[in-house]
Amino acid sequence: MTSEEIAHRIKRLDDRERFLALTAAPLGVLVGILLTAVAIHLNPGVGKAKHVADSTIYIEGGARILLSGIVVLAAMSRRRSLVGFALLFLGTAMGSPLFALPFWALGGYLIWRVFKYQKALTAKGGGPSRAGGGRRVPASPRAAGRAGAAAARARAQSPRRRSRKEPAPAGPTPSKRYTPPRPTRPRPPAPPS
Repeated sequence: MTSEEIAHRIKRLDDRERFLALTAAPLGVLVGILLTAVAIHLNPGVGKAKHVADSTIYIEGGARILLSGIVVLAAMSRRRSLVGFALLFLGTAMGSPLFALPFWALGGYLIWRVFKYQKALTAKGGGPSRAGGGRRVPASPRAAGRAGAAAARARAQSPRRRSRKEPAPAGPTPSKRYTPPRPTRPRPPAPPS
């Protein structure tokens, strides 16, 4: 596999992983509705111990359904990290580790595959080469302009740099902070005896 293919696999899901994510999403809706119905049914009456407002239970159920929808949308876009983290959040929204475990397992598996592919990419010699000499372009336009100007100056000075040898740095620069010496206090006069 080439570096570009590995980089593509890091970012995108294959067909089997997409199928698993698209299967997990309806399962999340089903479990979410089931847990919400059971929580409403088992909720003690108002004024009794451990009563939870029905609106809170409905919000939790809605969050489970919403996260299942996010898993579907992420799986349709085939974004691996988005699907993995959406599955981890969906598992966390389930509340009980018994119901969360399948979603955590699938999300963890997808993220583990990223690490595995990244290790293969690093062993192969890094990612795909960048046109700008391997340096990242800063996000802000002002910083990008400064970076572009600095790169242009570096290219312009490169023939001169090659002809002369630059001295090695002598070490860290000394601190510019001034700490005044401690003042000495005069001794108090001796008490009269």
